[in-house]
Order: sequence, then structure tokens, then C-alpha cells
Amino acid sequence: MSTSNPPSPKEQPIGIAGWVMIGAVVLGLVWAFTGRIGFGSGSRFIFKPSIPVLIIWRETRLPGNTQVARITPKADAPFPIRVMVEVRVSASGQKKTQEALLERFHVESPLEIGVLEGHQFVPGDTITIQHRDYRPVTATCRARGSK
Repeated sequence: MSTSNPPSPKEQPIGIAGWVMIGAVVLGLVWAFTGRIGFGSGSRFIFKPSIPVLIIWRETRLPGNTQVARITPKADAPFPIRVMVEVRVSASGQKKTQEALLERFHVESPLEIGVLEGHQFVPGDTITIQHRDYRPVTATCRARGSK
């Protein structure tokens, strides 16, 4: 009688489940080392850093109870940065969007958005800075003297 031994693990072909596992490992490595999954220029970052800006508020020098948003890019930001600025008015729910270009000189002289640009910020209004490669940054106008 002849008994044949089962094939050793080295001789067994990789089945569908094996190829799926290999694909999952490859995608996991791509994600771990690049932070994105996808092909071509349309692929999206999974974990985006926040856009490198700081938004602070100051009182206007004009009559009225409104404030001005001061947008300061961080010094190590990749200049120029073309961003979308979205202003949401809390009282009406109205939303206005405009494009802005942040340059290196805005580090020392922040971009200001307020009454002169057609926005009268009052407590509760928000401003959001957006860019496709970054997570958006939002700031809410607060009453004077509050943090």
C-alpha cells in the first residue's frame, strides 16, 4: 500500500482568502506610510492636518457692536495658500463664501474680514477657513470680554 503524504504548506497554492489578506496588508501599509488610500491626484487624505491658520477676534473701530476676524497663517505654512472663507450668520442661518489668498506677509499683518468686507460679526456668528488638503478651522464670534 502506498500512502501519500499531504502537500507541505510551501506547496499549497494561495487561495482567494490568501489574496484578500495580502491585499488588505498592502492597503494597510500604504495607509500607514502615506496617510491616504486611492489612486491618482483625486485620492483623499484620510487624516488631514488642520489648516495652518489662527483666527482671533477684535472689536471694530467703527460705530456698532460688531467684530473683525483676523486670520493669521502660521509661519511654517506652505505659501501661498488659496482658501475658502465661509461666514455663517447665526441669526438668519445665511452663509456666504469667498476665496482668499494667504501670503507670507499675512504672518505679520493678518488678513482681516469684517464690516469693510461686508460682514458684521456679532456673537454667535462663525467663520470657517477651508482647503481641500486640510481639515477646516472654525471660530465663533463671542461677546466682548468672554473667552
